[in-house]
Amino acid sequence: MRRLSVVFVACAALLSGCLGGDVSRVKESRMKGWPDFTVGQLLGTRKACSSTEWKSFTDTRDRKVVEYSCDYAPGTAYLKAKHVEDMEEARKHREASLADLVKSAEYDQERIALAQAKVRGQLEGSAELEGQLEGLKVDVQRLQLLSKNSTCRDLDKNQFNHPQVVRFLQELTKACDDGSASRDPDFGRSVELTKVRAISWARQTLPSLESGLTRQETTGLESAMREVQQLTEYAEKNKASRERLAPQRQAEHEARMARLERRGANFEKVREVSQWAVQEQGPVYLGSRVDLVFSDGVLEQPVEADFVFTHASRDSADLHAIYQIVLDQAWSLYGKK
Repeated sequence: MRRLSVVFVACAALLSGCLGGDVSRVKESRMKGWPDFTVGQLLGTRKACSSTEWKSFTDTRDRKVVEYSCDYAPGTAYLKAKHVEDMEEARKHREASLADLVKSAEYDQERIALAQAKVRGQLEGSAELEGQLEGLKVDVQRLQLLSKNSTCRDLDKNQFNHPQVVRFLQELTKACDDGSASRDPDFGRSVELTKVRAISWARQTLPSLESGLTRQETTGLESAMREVQQLTEYAEKNKASRERLAPQRQAEHEARMARLERRGANFEKVREVSQWAVQEQGPVYLGSRVDLVFSDGVLEQPVEADFVFTHASRDSADLHAIYQIVLDQAWSLYGKK
């Protein structure tokens, strides 16, 4: 982490007047842009500061420097609460990330199950077409046995399979049902004509059923079975990938949570710091920053004068939105420098 680039040299003794004199000069000065307040009035007793400190030292360039620091209570409280939120978010992210691996496996199995259902559908379709084909062949054989001497018993529609053949016989069986067949001298001729029509239609239909069955088995069924095979192979590759990825992902999450826990455990406070160089013509403002103080170092975030002094002039105990942005930026840098 980046630390202050100055070497603190304490005054030899307060009695010499260096602390009181330099600090007093800074406190009595005024900042450009805030003429209604002295620096001491702006930064003195602030609701946001749990404690303040003024000190004087000589830096590495042999300048007399006065430094003001404020233990910024709203910022400290904000980051402690943020630590709790960050840990909870990290736990949820870890659980969601690992759950994704489980969902991936479930998704693969669902796709395979759907493809297998498609195979079953193709098999059922093939069985249905095959049944229609075989039934129609049997119907043709039975139709060929019909003649003008056939009786109503020979025309029983329950003996035939294909619904179209049954429809061909519908008029004949109706005549049998109402008794008109026995009185109709042309009934035998009607049987012969129906037989010819039905057999002609069946012989035209059989090739299309055979062709449809072939397509069902060679195109639809083979395609569905190939899809099952491909999805199964893909699922096996995914499984191997998940088995490699799960420990790695778990380790990454554990490392991240360990870093967050370390950051939370080491965090102490937020400190706002401003400095002036004390010269004969008067104090010269050097700049301000926000420090995130940890037990293992300090993260410094430079800020504009307006950030500090406008906030101080309002004397609010609430966390300013811009302050929150600065804290978030610095907070995210822990462990990266």
